[in-house]
Amino acid sequence: RRSAEERAHENAGLVAEAESSNRQLRTTEARLRATVDALALPLIPLENGIALLPLVGYVDQARGEQLIGALLDGIHSQRVRGVVIDITGLRGVDERVAATLLRGAQAARLLGTTVVLSGVGAETAQALVSLHTSMDALETTGSLNDALARLARS
Repeated sequence: RRSAEERAHENAGLVAEAESSNRQLRTTEARLRATVDALALPLIPLENGIALLPLVGYVDQARGEQLIGALLDGIHSQRVRGVVIDITGLRGVDERVAATLLRGAQAARLLGTTVVLSGVGAETAQALVSLHTSMDALETTGSLNDALARLARS
């Protein structure tokens, strides 16, 4: 029979191993999350100073802040004069998401960039109107093709 002291020492070793494994897993998870976040908000350069930001899935508060940051950083670094934010694949566009999109468009306009929101459906239109604010910073279209044509003319 092993003594209680031996078992306690063995258990302490197992606990230390588990804690070390947990730290490694958290570090790996953080790296993976950063990679996914970077891929989830790509500002894709097209031509003639035009870029595309396709949005897919849901936008919570954290992703909304990342969206605005990625948009503004990309506009500045790529010298973008016009950007299409395509929300065709976005789900659950409510007032909070609409406000985030509008804030991003207003900030982009301060950088001298025209923003066209494409893929606007009935749900998004209602959410934008419910904000009771000026939409001057944001042009909207129903399709990506229409948005690109509008920026090509400007």
